[in-house]
Amino acid sequence: MPAKILVVDDEKSIREILTIVLENQGYNVIPLSDGVEAIERFKTENFDLAIVDINLPSIGGIEVLRRIKQLNSDTEVVMVSGYASLDTAVESVRAGAYDYIIKPFNIQTITDVVKRGIEKTLQAIEARKQITSLQEKNRELGLLYELRDVIGYRLDYNEVMDLIMSSLHTILDYHTSAFLFITEEEQIELSIWTGLESPEIVNQVESNLLDAFNSIYEKHVSRDKLTSHLIHAEYLKSDKIQYPQNIRSFLNIPLVTKDDEKNRLIGIVSICSHNDNAFDQSTSKLFHSVANNIISDTLEKQKRMLTEEKNTLEIMVSSMTDGVIMLDRKKHISLLNISAKRMLGLNMDGTIREKNIIKNVSESRFAKSIISIFDRNANDYQCIETDFEEEIYVDQTKMFLSANVSPIKSDDNKIYGIVAVLRDITRRKEIEEAKTNFISTVSHELRTPLTAIKNAVSIIEMSELIDEKLQRFIPIALRNIDRLEKLVNEILAFSKLEDGKMDMSFSIVDLKALSHDIIYNLGELALQKFIKIDEKIPADLPKAYADPDKLEQVLTNIIDNAIKFTPENGKIIVEAKLSKNGSNNNFSDYIEVSVSDTGIGISPEDQQRIFDRFERATLYNKGVGLGLAIAKKIIDNHNGKIWVESELGSGSKFIFTIPRAT
Repeated sequence: MPAKILVVDDEKSIREILTIVLENQGYNVIPLSDGVEAIERFKTENFDLAIVDINLPSIGGIEVLRRIKQLNSDTEVVMVSGYASLDTAVESVRAGAYDYIIKPFNIQTITDVVKRGIEKTLQAIEARKQITSLQEKNRELGLLYELRDVIGYRLDYNEVMDLIMSSLHTILDYHTSAFLFITEEEQIELSIWTGLESPEIVNQVESNLLDAFNSIYEKHVSRDKLTSHLIHAEYLKSDKIQYPQNIRSFLNIPLVTKDDEKNRLIGIVSICSHNDNAFDQSTSKLFHSVANNIISDTLEKQKRMLTEEKNTLEIMVSSMTDGVIMLDRKKHISLLNISAKRMLGLNMDGTIREKNIIKNVSESRFAKSIISIFDRNANDYQCIETDFEEEIYVDQTKMFLSANVSPIKSDDNKIYGIVAVLRDITRRKEIEEAKTNFISTVSHELRTPLTAIKNAVSIIEMSELIDEKLQRFIPIALRNIDRLEKLVNEILAFSKLEDGKMDMSFSIVDLKALSHDIIYNLGELALQKFIKIDEKIPADLPKAYADPDKLEQVLTNIIDNAIKFTPENGKIIVEAKLSKNGSNNNFSDYIEVSVSDTGIGISPEDQQRIFDRFERATLYNKGVGLGLAIAKKIIDNHNGKIWVESELGSGSKFIFTIPRAT
């Protein structure tokens, strides 16, 4: 007599496909579209298997599953859904589902699941009278099997192992569990789940698993090569029982998978107890089955997923015009696209995995300066994102590359390597150089006639050759000549800074005295607008190590801007203090200088560009936008930083750092 299958799905096409496929397999198929009708049929008929859609119109599929299990617990139910989620998968298997299949499904998959499901139904009917104390364990073990496909494809590694370990505790009695595994980079990592979080327990587990691992692994692993992660498991915690601090029973199961028909060790999973002789033969057999049928399969699925994702990523990255290089923790190249090979002068036919980054780069035409930057970032696994530009030679041709180097981090801030994105900026550099040369040439050509005009106007001013009506135009002419002369000087100064030709003369600088002199010199301008300038620099502030003339230029420019763009009766504050190192609250080797005002403020969009040359804030209609660009170049030459904090309409605060004298 053929097995009888009930198909419940509100999609007609799904019902028809399943009916045709399963009837061709020799099954008797009853297709229904309504969950209520399915429950009524179960009240009067026996079915060997049911296939139920989770999303049914009249009554939910999971509720149908529950009612079916209440009516006939022996009948296996396969849940199908087009909107898969871990929650529905877990809810389904907990409600008694045999399997959980995601639409669109593979015909072979559905027939295999149906075959296994019916076999299980028949076995359950045949063996029901013989099942006693093992019934609960088998049901929970079935839960692990049913979750296997969903676990392997829906969670990250930590979530997978957390779920498996918590489920494992429902069928086995233990106090601590652990998993030692070999990563793709051949790193040895150990995760420990415990409710006690005792250093003694961690030490015992590490020693035991490392000894067990070294007894079967082809390479000896020392303790310092082991990376351990302690995970607090609330389900393992018990306030009622006082366990001894030492573990007295270990049950270690090697995890083995087949690789080219050969067994390959991928790790060891362990359960531990504070009781003597805690694990009998039946527990060992059950744990071995779970370990090598659930955990190994899950890890292999995840490995295949990662390989597929990596292949997809490589295809995408290969088509990018930017160069991309990814390095792992050992500084091996894990990804190198065609554009990067071209930029670095590497062999286009070379592999991307076989060489150490230093060897690969040193055998190419990559400049030594870039080697050092790559090497520094590869070693500094806490490095922040950084940008740099370098000049290199490929086939004796000069090129300029810009690079953005960032660490590759996991969600828990663990560093796995670095990624560098390279961009060929040779053409941009050529245009910038031509522009700079043009500006420099024009500026030099303007200085001579400007000087002649200024001298001529000054002579006319001192003479008595013009009447009083014309005399009043002389100061206007001189003022505009000075303005034009200042502009030319700014352009020349910026040109020298960009070319690296501006001389820097460093010495010890008293910031309080320097600020006092600058405020005094600008006092007349501030007085005209009734603006008060307060200098709040501590007398005991350490001296700075800087170029005093260049530093005066920076401060003068910032304070002068503050006066220009602060309304009458406003206020300006000049402050300085020792800078601090990030979150550790220690003083650094830099001094932080700030100038705050009650002016018109700067919009967030303008804040991103006001330090670029020839850029001004939208509301700033004076000057040509070189003052702050020059200030930034000067501060850069001091190995400092400059930035602005501002809100439109609420004033601005310009801040820069310079080295302190030692």
